[in-house]
Amino acid sequence: TLGSTTELPKNSVLRPSIEFFIGKSYFRIGIYYLKLRMLERARQYLQKSQEIFGKYLGEEDERYVEILANLALTYVGPKERITALDFLHKVVLIRERVLGKDHPSYATAIHELAKGYLTAQIFDNALEFYHLCEQIRRRILEDPSPDYLAVVYDIASWYFFQEQYDDALIWFEKSQKLSFLIEENQIRPGILIHLGVIHRE
Repeated sequence: TLGSTTELPKNSVLRPSIEFFIGKSYFRIGIYYLKLRMLERARQYLQKSQEIFGKYLGEEDERYVEILANLALTYVGPKERITALDFLHKVVLIRERVLGKDHPSYATAIHELAKGYLTAQIFDNALEFYHLCEQIRRRILEDPSPDYLAVVYDIASWYFFQEQYDDALIWFEKSQKLSFLIEENQIRPGILIHLGVIHRE
């Protein structure tokens, strides 16, 4: 169990390395439970690894940031979504400070924050961060790129489900062209389905 780890003498030279190894083990177990959708159990192990990694690596280490990003995924209930957004915001702030705004990992953090706002049904914020991610990826990534296609498609979907079909059409047509270039002359079925619905409206 989480509290059953044998305590080492406080002055032991081995303590930091062993405790860090335990932290990595907690992280792997947390990810395992997360994949099984056993969210409370995943959260317990990820929080323990967060405590240890924060102690030995610091909060700006990418491994620590990865824990925060995964912790956000354990808060999915209606009353928990604000907590998830807090974690996602922290990831964005750390990656901005450490990596800068022109780094792919910063763009990924922005994209995940947009998805978090969408899940929380805070739609205007979701669109704001989707567009911010699109701008960053358009600037820093080679075009076409799968990551750029992903955010373009998400923007198109946002407009579609908000019934703003003129804007949705623009973004779905853009994603259609990107998909054709990226996916070996194939187009994602979802894009064609949405385009078909828009043209019928």
